[in-house]
Amino acid sequence: MKALEDCIDVRQTRREVQKHLKVLGKRMFRSQILDYMSISGSILSGSGNHGSADNGGKLLKAMEKAEQKNADIQTYIESLMNGLNKLEEEQRDILLAKYLYKLDDEEFEEQFNTSMRTIYTYIKEAEIDLAIILGCAVFK
Repeated sequence: MKALEDCIDVRQTRREVQKHLKVLGKRMFRSQILDYMSISGSILSGSGNHGSADNGGKLLKAMEKAEQKNADIQTYIESLMNGLNKLEEEQRDILLAKYLYKLDDEEFEEQFNTSMRTIYTYIKEAEIDLAIILGCAVFK
């Protein structure tokens, strides 16, 4: 494992895995609602002189497209969670605390009973391990 870590561009790998982890921090349910509102609002406001059947068809197509997008997001989140479950329990807990629960420094120190310097080291190691598991590690 040490030889593999020597071949990895740590900075780029951490950036790459952080992009994926930040998806977990977003509220999917809120984005689903906003998708439906913007789609139905744009179709209904642009109705003009077209019949209601035409608008209904457009709305149905737009809703199906939004549902497919949300299904893709759900699949993506499930693959991230599967990757997180392959990490050691402490690594998984630290990454979830940082990206999903968004704990501040004091809460981190209290929950993990260690200094922030040590926690940052654990986060870095966990991000690299997750990048290797997810296959998004950037090599030198």
